[in-house]
Amino acid sequence: MADLLAAHSVFTDSILGGTTTTASQVAVLINHYGLVSDGVAGSAASQAEAFFTDSIDSGVGFGAIATQATDFLLGNSIPAEFIETAHLFRNKITAAEIYSASNSSTDLPTLQAPLAGLTIYTGTDGADTYTGTVNGDVISGGMGGDKIFLEGAQAARDVLVLKTATDSQPSDANNDGRITILDNLGFDNVENFKVGVTNTDDRVDLTNFGFTGAQLGIVDASTKVPTFDTDLTSIPDLFSEPSAGDRGLAFSEIPLPPALGVSQSFLFIDANKDGDFTAADDMMVELQGTGSLPEAIFIV
Repeated sequence: MADLLAAHSVFTDSILGGTTTTASQVAVLINHYGLVSDGVAGSAASQAEAFFTDSIDSGVGFGAIATQATDFLLGNSIPAEFIETAHLFRNKITAAEIYSASNSSTDLPTLQAPLAGLTIYTGTDGADTYTGTVNGDVISGGMGGDKIFLEGAQAARDVLVLKTATDSQPSDANNDGRITILDNLGFDNVENFKVGVTNTDDRVDLTNFGFTGAQLGIVDASTKVPTFDTDLTSIPDLFSEPSAGDRGLAFSEIPLPPALGVSQSFLFIDANKDGDFTAADDMMVELQGTGSLPEAIFIV
């Protein structure tokens, strides 16, 4: 089937744009996977360029090439440099499924339109501000306390990708010797995160941490972090669940004054896997107004 579609004029003329050289065809292909040539050895774009170039030069058909790329991006062991690309690809599949459920067309631009705005955002090593699109975004904020405003009203999945503890760590902003939520400058704040089990609800990707066994679960630590003024410098056994052992994740749901809302939820990640929370070694993220955080929202 893939070979038949790849031989169709819609693919050769409209998608490949009539390109005939290997370099031009590779540029088109990586662009459709959300990648742009960057000249960086080992990057996702450079690896994709090498794969497509070698495949085309070896006479592999475009159908087979696309099938291999799809199997790789939908697989269970995605290399760190391809995490965002894989999520973007899966978001495109979801967007296409949602669109095709109630729409039909033979016009290529019409079919491509629902996919055009899907975005990968990679932040800097400072405090970034990102406002999501209506199409579903893949967001890797990088270091610093980022402000991320998702488009919560739309039926599209956003994926927050966390790769290392320094992506989102609390700090003693006022230098009083205590690290609290009230002092925050270092950890990320996410608004409009949709909690649920459907393919349009949002996700947090933590695959880079390599959690296994009991670490794959989450424990309610609301009694250990009950207020915004709780000292987060070091909290022994924050991730401990007596019946299961040390989890990799914990959350605290802290009540707000009635005038401000119901509660705020904070996700804690045991980056060094020792069962304790230490502000200098582990990480946390604020997911505003989400309530309890189920295991289903995490990609681990």
